[in-house]
Amino acid sequence: MSESREAGWLGALGHPLALSPFRHWLGLLRSRGGVDPQYYGRAAFITAVSAIATTGRIRERYLVSRRLRDLHFREDPLFIVGHWRCGTTFLHNLFCQDRQFSYVTTLQSQAPKAFFANYWLLRRIMPAFMPSIRPMDNMPV
Repeated sequence: MSESREAGWLGALGHPLALSPFRHWLGLLRSRGGVDPQYYGRAAFITAVSAIATTGRIRERYLVSRRLRDLHFREDPLFIVGHWRCGTTFLHNLFCQDRQFSYVTTLQSQAPKAFFANYWLLRRIMPAFMPSIRPMDNMPV
């Protein structure tokens, strides 16, 4: 992500809390005593995105979750879990090369409770706010 985009309020969409549930975001603001004045713009943007994302989650819950409850796998799923910088992304990329596996896309990982019913919208707006490379290791996103 470019320096100016990451530092500016548009970079707030890339913030991990931007797509968080609205009640969690408000709870965090309350528990931490608010936001420093220099971050008011970013916090306002995160608040708006969180509120919009929450409506997407509600839509997802009603349109998709009932169908997912009846979903059964032929085999148990494999989950890759780890701390950042320990090689989980590398392992994920290796599994993505094998057609016998399914995998989570970046979009799905950024909006895990809203991507089924809202994919058509998210796939259009997320690329504008996502970096082309990861800033921590210069790897493509």
